[in-house]
Amino acid sequence: MVLQLTFVLEKLHNSEIQSISNLNYKIMKTFIMIIALLISQFMYGSIDTTELKSKITDVTVFFSGAQVT
Repeated sequence: MVLQLTFVLEKLHNSEIQSISNLNYKIMKTFIMIIALLISQFMYGSIDTTELKSKITDVTVFFSGAQVT
């Protein structure tokens, strides 16, 4: 009887450990995905822009668009 009770408790303990392990895996996976998305957004935002020195001399507006020269 004691041996059976010990076996049941050990099995319950192993399932708890596995459940906690699965939860930790899901939390870690979610955390890594959030960090990856944040890093990609910061990298995209840090792309250097180029300023061009040009002057607009003429703008023509049509019914279906516009032309800038």
